[in-house]
Amino acid sequence: MHGEHADMDARVRALLGRRLKVDAPERLDGAAPLRDLGVDSAGLMNLVVALEETYDIDIADRDITVENFGTLDAITGYVARRAP
Repeated sequence: MHGEHADMDARVRALLGRRLKVDAPERLDGAAPLRDLGVDSAGLMNLVVALEETYDIDIADRDITVENFGTLDAITGYVARRAP
């Protein structure tokens, strides 16, 4: 990863890590399904709100799909496309 994308990945990992109470979010498998990391629907919604606040974006309900929010890597890619 390069520059801004690497920074965004680190920030998204940190957000998810805080919500999962993970000591080393950099060790989270970016390709693992969020449910395998312990994220349930309520946790996902909390993460969505945190991403909206952190990146000043609006995430439409229709965008909360497996393609956009199924893995940490997918979330980072989604936010990278949306963030100003």
